[in-house]
Amino acid sequence: MAIIKVTFNENGTEYYPDPNGKFELDDMASHPHRFQVKDGVLVDIFDGMSDFAIIAKIKEEADAELARKLVLEKDSLKRRVKMATGNLIAATDWKLDRARDTGADNTDILAERQALRDKSNALEDVIDALKDEDEMNEFGWSDITLEKK
Repeated sequence: MAIIKVTFNENGTEYYPDPNGKFELDDMASHPHRFQVKDGVLVDIFDGMSDFAIIAKIKEEADAELARKLVLEKDSLKRRVKMATGNLIAATDWKLDRARDTGADNTDILAERQALRDKSNALEDVIDALKDEDEMNEFGWSDITLEKK
């Protein structure tokens, strides 16, 4: 056990060794970051928790944060796919207008537009299946063909 005097930052969340510090901590503690100053009092923010429980809690919180970020990244990527799909479909509007104006059969044009929607949906399914940041970073797609690269 090595007791040291420390001073905490303004937020009371981080400390540094200070021979004139107000608080004393065991420098050999396995989780010295468990201590913070709140209202001028040194508080164990993991009061009553074992080291194992602290590690599990920190890991759980980190995993939850990673999962939240992954959802946000997927949502952003799917919005980009939807925008690209909308642009590709809008680019076929003139074909549809011309077919209507001339009374031509527009079945092929409607099928082309539906194929773009189907590709978009398939691409979004692939995005939904991505499991982690590494897979997100490896994922690539073409905004022209709506195909995975």
